[in-house]
Amino acid sequence: MKPFKTYRQQLKISRDRGLDVGNTSKTMRFLEESNYYDVVNGYKTPFVVRSTNRSEAS
Repeated sequence: MKPFKTYRQQLKISRDRGLDVGNTSKTMRFLEESNYYDVVNGYKTPFVVRSTNRSEAS
C-alpha cells in the first residue's frame, strides 16, 4: 500500500514529473474534488456522463 500524500505533496510530485499544475489553490481544490490517479492517469474520463442540466447529474 502506498503512503498517504497531502495535496501539496501530490502537486510537488506532479511538478517534479514535469506537469504544469497551474494555479496552486485552484489545482488543490480540484484535487479535493477528484482523485489524484483519476486526474493524472485519466481513468474516469471514458466513464463521465456530461449533462447540460446539473440537477440531472446528481
